[in-house]
Amino acid sequence: MVVFLLFLVLFMLDIAWVYVAIAAAVMSSVLTARLWVWHVPAFWSMPLLWALYVSLAFITLGFALFASVYLWPQLYYLAVHAMAFGGLGLVTFAMMARVSLGHTGRNVRASRPLLGVALGCMVAGVLVRVLLPLAWPEHIHFGLASSLLLWSAAFVLFLWIYTPILSRPRCDGLPG
Repeated sequence: MVVFLLFLVLFMLDIAWVYVAIAAAVMSSVLTARLWVWHVPAFWSMPLLWALYVSLAFITLGFALFASVYLWPQLYYLAVHAMAFGGLGLVTFAMMARVSLGHTGRNVRASRPLLGVALGCMVAGVLVRVLLPLAWPEHIHFGLASSLLLWSAAFVLFLWIYTPILSRPRCDGLPG
């Protein structure tokens, strides 16, 4: 927490990017260790769990990219997108899916294959947005368009899955 706050203060004040990079590298290392410890192979069969794990991996990647910005400033926006699109976007999407089930009295562990596809679209969108420019910088516009389409497809699938759930009364008969 202290390292994150240090990173945040240095980043917001735009003070000596070498210190921002060091704090980001430490954060990336700490989060990598957490990912290692928290890994449980069984959750790969549960989209709502693996999405949370993968979102933390994207935040970790974002910190690693921020650590690299000191040497390669062009990585700045890739770091931002890894954290925002991959970290915040994916975790928000997964939590919307989970809360929509739980608060309507449905089983959050029930299999919803299309949800896995929607989450897969989100992950693919992040990978295309963040990694494609690293591998093929000349195709950045293709990456932007592809990630936009994948992000949009994920939300269209979300609407397809959850509109019937959210527009009906709770299935357990409780109020709310």
